[in-house]
Amino acid sequence: MKNSCLFSVFLVLAYFASVAGAADDGCGECNDGSPVFADAAVFLASKGYPTDEYDVLLTWDEAASKSSGNRIHGFHVLPKAGGTPFDLYSDGEGNLLEEGQLTELGVAPKDWQLKPVEAEAELPLPVAKALPPRPRPKSVPGAASVLELPGIDLATVLAEDDAREQQTPKGPKRVGLVIDLPEAISVAATKCNLGTWQPIAGGTLWSVRLSAPEALGMRIHFSTLSLPTEAQVSVYNTANPNEAYGPFTEPYGLDSDLWSPSCFSDDVTIECFVPVAADGSDLHIVIDKIVHIYHGFSAVQWAKGIAGSCNLDVSCYPAWSTAARGVGLIGTIALNGLLFCTGSLIVDTDTSSQIPYFLTANHCVGGQTGNFGASNIEVYWLYQRSSCPDGAIPNVADVPRTIGGADYLAGSNQTTGNDFTFLRLRNAAPAEIPFLGWSSDAQALGLDAVCIHHPQTDYKRITFGNITDRPDRMLSRPANRFYEMTWKPNLGTTEPGSSGSPLFRETTQQIIGQLWGGLASCNSPDKADYYGRFDVTFPVIAQYLTPVPFAPEDVDHSGSVNANDVQLVINAALGIPIQYNADVNKTGVVDAVDVQRVINAALGLT
Repeated sequence: MKNSCLFSVFLVLAYFASVAGAADDGCGECNDGSPVFADAAVFLASKGYPTDEYDVLLTWDEAASKSSGNRIHGFHVLPKAGGTPFDLYSDGEGNLLEEGQLTELGVAPKDWQLKPVEAEAELPLPVAKALPPRPRPKSVPGAASVLELPGIDLATVLAEDDAREQQTPKGPKRVGLVIDLPEAISVAATKCNLGTWQPIAGGTLWSVRLSAPEALGMRIHFSTLSLPTEAQVSVYNTANPNEAYGPFTEPYGLDSDLWSPSCFSDDVTIECFVPVAADGSDLHIVIDKIVHIYHGFSAVQWAKGIAGSCNLDVSCYPAWSTAARGVGLIGTIALNGLLFCTGSLIVDTDTSSQIPYFLTANHCVGGQTGNFGASNIEVYWLYQRSSCPDGAIPNVADVPRTIGGADYLAGSNQTTGNDFTFLRLRNAAPAEIPFLGWSSDAQALGLDAVCIHHPQTDYKRITFGNITDRPDRMLSRPANRFYEMTWKPNLGTTEPGSSGSPLFRETTQQIIGQLWGGLASCNSPDKADYYGRFDVTFPVIAQYLTPVPFAPEDVDHSGSVNANDVQLVINAALGIPIQYNADVNKTGVVDAVDVQRVINAALGLT
């Protein structure tokens, strides 16, 4: 029986910050390379490191690899009396951490004297993990009850965007508004305040439609998603059920909420299937808001403010085709809208791994959850012309996409660091997307460099320039943390949406930085842009990009790997007390992989 239930200077973490705040933002001494680290200095002074005795050189944050959900803050500090710089760490509650605590948390020591390392681009292995097939809707398209949402004042929204971009010409590109539902949709067990329950083969189905007048797409926010075993939620385009997303069973990992991928329709259906054997009393769903996408993609008729005419089509530069494929368009959600930036899939030095590490700017993705959170990102790949000069531009809804968010591994803001964020995508990129190479060597003035990016969320472009150090620059970043780029005449620029895009060394096509911002534009080709230096980023993320190869471990400290080492590790895996702990693969526990690796080492196998 049916039951009816009736988002020139980038903006950083505060997208709607004042122009003055965004332009200066704590960098009053940038021109002489001596940034002010006011907050960090005050904090460390309270912990016994006074400002008259110590200088802060850099700050960053990182995920504790052995403690899910813990975010650790790092400080690179120099004694003013002379000596060697050192690192301090604090937890989220403002406590300095000791060496033993850092080991327990899995925070690796940083080596700031690392020799330069370089990695070449790498094509993914054919066994790369793929996303599951899209779900098939179980309800009859269009049959669910409908919640008609209020429209948006598009003229006012576009005027706000235009005014903001004139005042602060660079930043993430806003393409959608976060809209609260008039009343949150709540489903608890078999009760709901909106939608329809109906029996279907194998169980029961709840469904509801959301209709947003003139929306070009929507993302749905589940503030609560708690389902019984084998129950699942899907989201699909009511008019085109082939565009379907899910199934979703719960928020990912430690996340407490879930944003659906973008569904490109003004009418979206949400359905929840509960099998007969499931305990429906465990069901609880709350949907409280959506993102109303209103513009931003050049391939469709609603595009407004597409990339400036001085931008160069990347498809016209075939020598850069591999690098271009590894650059993606990122969608992320902030308090006031859906924002778009650029980022890149990057390689590690372990040729046997297929870990989807991803590099972008910290003002694009600033943490794990919430505002600018990694958990809600999606990455669009191959949004570029099929050929030059006038090949087809794909519809952004049809290009390959990596959904499901990402894990925030490390980052540093633009005020006290170099504006980088390093992520691990939760799902693999498509098989045709290469892992891009990089160089941790400091680059010289005058170097030819290239940027590949999505200006104005438009299809992919390419820009050519040189690393400079101009005395007339209007808006600088300190040279010890940023590269200044001046673009060559008639060879492109960057725009809103280019944020986070990779800067490549032209001769080797290796990443050397990511875009923070600047004043360059088609109308101001002589102005400069600024990129966070990858050689500054590298010591913070070296543990991920240059994993230490396995070496036979002398567990019993006898001077060689022998049968006793093997037995000790086997004992540990079986829970038998041992004298030494051989966590060979550094996961935090002695597991079957440790056992096999030590056995292989004892047998002389690789």
